Amino acid sequence: MDDRIALDQSEGLKNLPRHIGTRVPNSRDDKAVLSELAQQKSAEMFPMNPLGTVHDGSAVECAAEIRLAHIGLLPQIQERRRPRLQGPIKQRLTQGSPKMTLNSSVKNLGGIHAALLTPFDKDDAIDWTSTEALVQFIIRQGVHGLYVGGSSGEAMLQSIDERAACLRHVADCARGKLKLIAHVGAVATRDVLKLAEVAHSSGYEAISAVTPYYYPFSRAEVMSHYRTVADNAALPLIIYNFPAITQAFSVAELANLLQHKNIIGVKHTSTDLFALERLRRHCPDALIYNGYDEMWLAGLSMGASGAIGTTYNLMGDVFVAIANLHEQAHNAEALELQKMANVIIEALIEVGVIPGCKMALDMMGVPVGIARPPFRQLTGEDRARMETALTPLLKWREGQA
Repeated sequence: MDDRIALDQSEGLKNLPRHIGTRVPNSRDDKAVLSELAQQKSAEMFPMNPLGTVHDGSAVECAAEIRLAHIGLLPQIQERRRPRLQGPIKQRLTQGSPKMTLNSSVKNLGGIHAALLTPFDKDDAIDWTSTEALVQFIIRQGVHGLYVGGSSGEAMLQSIDERAACLRHVADCARGKLKLIAHVGAVATRDVLKLAEVAHSSGYEAISAVTPYYYPFSRAEVMSHYRTVADNAALPLIIYNFPAITQAFSVAELANLLQHKNIIGVKHTSTDLFALERLRRHCPDALIYNGYDEMWLAGLSMGASGAIGTTYNLMGDVFVAIANLHEQAHNAEALELQKMANVIIEALIEVGVIPGCKMALDMMGVPVGIARPPFRQLTGEDRARMETALTPLLKWREGQA
C-alpha cells in the first residue's frame, strides 16, 4: 500500500474511480476526444452498450469517461496521438495469450512480499544495523519475500549509489531466507539498467520498475523503455503499474508487454480489480501482485498470485493468515482479519503511511528512525492514534502465541 495521492476531480465527475491518475478533461476539445474514443472502443468491446450513441450531454460524457477508465483509454486525453491497439494484441485479448514458460525459481515468486522500509539514523544516513534488525523482524512474521528499493523504501529520496548499497546490504541479510525482488525503477533508463545489474550481482530473483515519471513520456516511449530494460537485464522483469502517480496501463498494453520472454509479471497497485481479473484471464501464467494492502483479500479472490505491500513490514503475519484462510475457504474469518488490518491502514493514511509505519515499528520495539524530508515528523497525537489502531493486532498476536 502506498501513500494516497490527491487527484483533481471536476464538479461533474466526482464519481470517477480515484485510481485513474490523470487529470479530468475539462475543455470542449477534450470532451470531443472522449466522445470519439468512446464511440470507437465501445463499438469494439461493448457492442450492446448505449455509449455507441455518445453525444454532448454531460451525463453521457461522465459515463463515457467511466467506461474509458475501465478499458484503459482515459490517459489518451493527455496523449492525443497515442496509437490504438489492434491487430495481434486485440486478437490475443479475444483468444487468450499463449502460456509463458517460467523456470521453477520464478514460478515460486508468488506469496506475500514486504515492500521494505529504509531505516535512517539521526544523521539521515541509511542505518545498516537497523535494516538488518528490520529484515529479521519481517522473517519472523512468516512472509515469503522482500521487495527492496521501492516507494515504501523512500527510493526516490535516495541517490542511485544509496539505492545500490541498500540492495547489496539487504541481499546479504536475507539471502536464502526470503525471496528477493529489487525495485530498480527510475526516470532514466540507464539508471534502471545500472540498478538491475547490482540486483543481479547481489543474488536477487527478479527486478521490478515503476513507469518513468515526471516527464509526459508518450506511450511508445514508455513501452520502449520496458522492452529495453527486459532486453538488457539479466533478471526477469515485473512491471510496476501504479496509476495514481504514473501513467496508467490498459490491460491490452500489459498483455502486450507480458509476451516478452523476460517480462514475467505485474505489480498491480490499483483499486481496479476488474483489470486485475481481466489480466489474469488473458495471461494465466503471469505473476500478478496485489498492490493495495487494504484490498488483499479481494485481490486474492480476483486472481492475484501474491502481494507486495508497505504494511507487511509490521503486520505481514496477518496477510499470510488471510491467504491461508482463503485457501481453506474460511473467507468469513479472512475478512475479519482484513478488517482488522484496514483499521490500522486507515490510521496510517491519516498520519502518513511511511512515517506512520516507521512509528508503528518503533512502538513494536523495532526502531527504524523517521522518514526523510519532505515527509513530516509525527506528533504525540499521531502516536496516540496509532496506539489505538494497533491494539487489536497486538491482542491477535497474543492469541496466536
